[in-house]
Amino acid sequence: EWLTTNSNGAVMRWHPGRGESALVSQGHELLFGVALRADGAAVAADGAAGRVFAAQGGNEEMLADGLDWPMGIAVDGAG
Repeated sequence: EWLTTNSNGAVMRWHPGRGESALVSQGHELLFGVALRADGAAVAADGAAGRVFAAQGGNEEMLADGLDWPMGIAVDGAG
């Protein structure tokens, strides 16, 4: 399973062996990185919107807002 972003402002889970994808989150402006948190949530940076968020199970958690073009995401073993 891979976490990906697309040019339509969505975060997706891609299952290459099955050739399937599932929507994690959508409606974002310009995504610049995604990572998987220890609890299974996708964490992504929306550069144009200046925010970092976590998404899982149809819910979103704002982790940081008002940033100047955040790019790249890294999480540690604790998430």
